[in-house]
Amino acid sequence: QLVACTKVVAPTFRHPACQEQLIEAAKLVAKSVEGIVQSSQEVCRDDNLVQDLGAAATAVTKALNDLLLHIKKAAQPTNANEQHEEAVDTIINVTDRLFSSVGDAQEMVKQAKQLAQATSTLVGAIWGEANMAKEHSDSDTERRLVAAAKQLAEATSKLVEAAKGCASNPNDSNQQQMLRSAAEELRTAANSAASNAVKKRVMAKLESSASQAAAAATQLISASNQAYKTNSNPTSNQQMATAAEGLDQQIPDLVQALRAVQRSQDSATAQLALINASQDFIQPASRLIGACNAAAPTVSDEASALNLHNAAKSLSNAIAELRSTASKAQEACTSLEIDSAMDHLRDLEQDLRDIQDAASSGRLTRLPGETAETSSSQLGTTSKTVGSSMAQLLTAAAQGNEDYVGIAARDTVNALKILVSSVRGVASTTEDRQVRQAIIDQAREVISQSHHLLEEAKAAMDDPANPENQARLTQVARSVSNALNNCVNCLPGQRDIDQAIRTITQTSQNLSSPRFPPSDRPYQDVQNDMNNASANLNQAASDIVTSSRTTTQALAESSTRYSQNYEEFVHTGLTMAGLSKDLETQNQIVGGLKSVSMVSSKLLVAAKSVSADPNAPNSRNLLAQAARAVTESINHLFSICTQSAPGQKECDNALRQIQMISS
Repeated sequence: QLVACTKVVAPTFRHPACQEQLIEAAKLVAKSVEGIVQSSQEVCRDDNLVQDLGAAATAVTKALNDLLLHIKKAAQPTNANEQHEEAVDTIINVTDRLFSSVGDAQEMVKQAKQLAQATSTLVGAIWGEANMAKEHSDSDTERRLVAAAKQLAEATSKLVEAAKGCASNPNDSNQQQMLRSAAEELRTAANSAASNAVKKRVMAKLESSASQAAAAATQLISASNQAYKTNSNPTSNQQMATAAEGLDQQIPDLVQALRAVQRSQDSATAQLALINASQDFIQPASRLIGACNAAAPTVSDEASALNLHNAAKSLSNAIAELRSTASKAQEACTSLEIDSAMDHLRDLEQDLRDIQDAASSGRLTRLPGETAETSSSQLGTTSKTVGSSMAQLLTAAAQGNEDYVGIAARDTVNALKILVSSVRGVASTTEDRQVRQAIIDQAREVISQSHHLLEEAKAAMDDPANPENQARLTQVARSVSNALNNCVNCLPGQRDIDQAIRTITQTSQNLSSPRFPPSDRPYQDVQNDMNNASANLNQAASDIVTSSRTTTQALAESSTRYSQNYEEFVHTGLTMAGLSKDLETQNQIVGGLKSVSMVSSKLLVAAKSVSADPNAPNSRNLLAQAARAVTESINHLFSICTQSAPGQKECDNALRQIQMISS
């Protein structure tokens, strides 16, 4: 009666009435057992038999108690996460069956119906959670759950429509493909809607599968070593030994990833490492399985051959399970790349705090081979790499492409690791405490803004339809770019070049409304000063190009000298213009000074670029071109000054008149 009742009520096991029937049937069995024991004790005089009967009766009673506990557990309210896990697990299994049924329209429609039912259960559970969040005034959670439920409901509607089309046209391959696509979309929506519950479940399965695969691999390696001694085929023996060695090197990585996950269950970095280690484990394990199966027929010792065969079969089953669970884990944990990247950023933030503490206490020392030049150069180069990676991250996030977002996030973190290492190098090789403190502070700001950018990218992935995504991403990316520029500007030498640029900019602004310095000196003396100032400025431009091939500090010093020579050049030029009483001549000289100012700014900007990244392609060529432009502008202004000398116009007019008369 108990068995019959169980078979009947099993599909509706959680219903109270069904549970009551099962409990009553179990009580009848218990009562019958008690009756048997009591009757036997009355008629049997063999104590051993009575004792054996009592032990058997105890076993039955224990089994009945276990059944009753299971029923009571089922009567308790189901946890929301458990509902999510069960529903999504059903969805994943059913979609797998649907994908493998392509070509059989009837079977595909059947699986689609089961898929719709499982989705309906999941949607109901999500709506229940949303209502609970509403009761607790958690508007953010409620909004997120409602959006997930709606997305899942829309995907279900598409699936139903596709299933109807496939049922009405069973021989149409396009209809079958549409149903498959709808199922894929529904599966993605389900993973997104119950991501946390699914992650925990698939990661737990992956841990179990990885552990079994590692154990099976160890057994097969041991069996292959034993079979090696009695294998009569040298070729297969060598292949088996090589494959065993390759797999043996892979086991520690998998075990280490397993231990990391067990230590930190919620660590995205550890979870991602386990997924990657599991996938890396599959190929060498498959290679050893193939080599062992090939070698087994030529192993003369029957026990070794049998052991090899069984171990290979065991590992084959474990690898099949590992491949399946790793694939499901990768599919369910699509945001792990971003989560892992944010974990790494938190580690980098701690590294910078440690660097700052060491610098403050005087314990920060340079590493072997670390110089100010190499660290500064590496920092400038890496800042461009970070900028490029973040541009890719923005593009991928705007397109809603999770795979590319993950790749860009990983590339960004790798570049930031090098950036932090470069910051440490700069801080340890400079004697200027102000520079040291400033560059560490700005590096921390870069990490902080980068973390904010990854958070926004993840939010955009979770809610791709939000129209504010692009604006928020762009704003945060601008903050990261500013932080990077500020960090590079803290490099030794960069501040000197920035000061030189500011000096030239301020002087150029004064040329907008020029004031001519009064002078009672002869024009010839002022012109000689102009000649000297022009020569000095031209030489300073050449020195900038020359020093760019030496050190960044030399480049900074030559840039400072250039700004000083430029101030002298402009002062002399304005004095010369003031000596001329012709307004047109004054305007021509001021215009020439403005031209020199513009090319001087370009020269120092090019010098700053070379200082930040000496190995940047074409940067030195641009610097040389800027220096040539300075020389050309100086020569042009010098010609204007020569033509504006007192009596020069009169001489020119007299020459023209003589030429007219002679002609």
